Amino acid sequence: FLYHTNHYERYFKDRTKWWTEFAGLDGEAMNFLADAGVVNVGTEAFSIDNPAATLPDADPPYPAHQVCRDRKVLNTENLIIPQELVGRRFTYIGFPIKIVGGTGGWIRAVAVLDER
Repeated sequence: FLYHTNHYERYFKDRTKWWTEFAGLDGEAMNFLADAGVVNVGTEAFSIDNPAATLPDADPPYPAHQVCRDRKVLNTENLIIPQELVGRRFTYIGFPIKIVGGTGGWIRAVAVLDER
């Protein structure tokens, strides 16, 4: 499940807003997606969580990340989702870079268009 918000286009050049102005999920929304069978959630923003949940005093901190951890759902952040893909059906594949001992890392994101 990828959600497109134009975050990259709007805020890439404004690093202050990049970190504070984005649409994110809360734990309830992430549980809804996991219940629906979603195995990976991706966004253009630096976090799948809503901005308030990423602050040092957030309680709980990063609830969408916690649901992903508990429900074994992958999350992919800082994607560039081209406008040409919006509204189209495609298969999303993230080819990971192996990092020894890591719990996350970079991917090469690929969209395989569905021509149906």
